[in-house]
Amino acid sequence: MQNLDVVDEPDDEKQQKERQLKIVQHCLEKLGEPCRTMLELYYYHETGLDTLAEMLHYKNGDTVKNLKSRCLLRLRELVTQELKKH
Repeated sequence: MQNLDVVDEPDDEKQQKERQLKIVQHCLEKLGEPCRTMLELYYYHETGLDTLAEMLHYKNGDTVKNLKSRCLLRLRELVTQELKKH
């Protein structure tokens, strides 16, 4: 019987991913409301657009979709700025 070793990511890759995750979390905090809540609910909790509209008191899912796109663009800009600093 062969001895199968578990293949782990190299430590450098793990550290890089952890660093990137911390940067994204920091940028989410900087992003502020209502963007932070909207993006967290949509991406982390997989909440639908119409449900978000009800929860956050917006007109409809299309309104949330437009706002979410703007929030995501702003988050990307913040993350890009933070990555340039490091």
